[in-house]
Amino acid sequence: MAVDGNLDVQGVVSNTAGGLLQLNGTGKTVRGNIQGAAIFGAYTQNGPLVVASDFVIRGDLTVNGQTLSISNNLNLLSAGRLFMTNPADQVIVSGDANFRGGSTAGTLTDGNLFIAGNLAQDNSGTGLPATSFSPSGNHTTWFTGGGVQQVDIFNTGTGAGFSHFANLNLSTATGSVTLVRFNTVFVDGVLTSHPVSTQPTLATSNAAKLQVQGVDVDGLVLDNLPLLISGGPLTKFNRVTLQNYSPSAVQLTVSHPGAATPFTFDQLVFSTTPTTGGAYLQADDIAPTDGVVLTLDLTNPSPSTPGGFAVTTGGAVINWPAAGEAH
Repeated sequence: MAVDGNLDVQGVVSNTAGGLLQLNGTGKTVRGNIQGAAIFGAYTQNGPLVVASDFVIRGDLTVNGQTLSISNNLNLLSAGRLFMTNPADQVIVSGDANFRGGSTAGTLTDGNLFIAGNLAQDNSGTGLPATSFSPSGNHTTWFTGGGVQQVDIFNTGTGAGFSHFANLNLSTATGSVTLVRFNTVFVDGVLTSHPVSTQPTLATSNAAKLQVQGVDVDGLVLDNLPLLISGGPLTKFNRVTLQNYSPSAVQLTVSHPGAATPFTFDQLVFSTTPTTGGAYLQADDIAPTDGVVLTLDLTNPSPSTPGGFAVTTGGAVINWPAAGEAH
């Protein structure tokens, strides 16, 4: 079944012959409940859209301040693009989200993308751009699953020329978000985790690393995943457990110009004792001549003292434990 014009479904459209409903129009609108669909044209939502199977985008879909709910997988293929530029945009994917389509640099700038399954981006060998998952601005990706959710970003990098997260929120994840490719995954905005109960786990199965610009974390497990916090807001970094690292790894690095007052990290637990070349924590003051010192105060840390495995550069200071705490 194919539609060349607007699609406004009051009930439910099902394709009893199988396959996906094809939307071929250009400059058209879509809303309602459909069994499964593939967009080949250019559509704008003018109301909520519920897709009860796979949803394929080979053209353009603009969410337009609406909600898109997909009960299975979201697949952007060919030159397919998703436009989320409104703070009210919500895309809810109950399965996997696969970004193997056109460039989303400048098309994913706001709203919230919720993923209960895996996230994959790979345009290698396709002739398509490396920016098929390149959100920016206020756009936030949420992982909402309870098991292992895999992240596989092939064309990884920071900025408009690569694929990455804008903001990443793990507050509703109760399982493990696992980076599966041997590379560095970038969050160009803020990593947030404020779980209500079970702390989510960020892990790697293939020696990946994670670089984020800023953090707002109150409850998180980092499993064998070196984390670099690079220059952004250090709103909060509390109740974090770092476990299962190689003893030669630098487990946590903070690169920042500093502020007028110290940053306090509370209840950090480092479970792996480093060896030569490794460290629990490295602090780099990236503006050593600005008269402001990057100072990190660790309160209630484990172990209670770093034993020589806290490293500083650029004049940064690590108080471990913070002044006034017993050793």
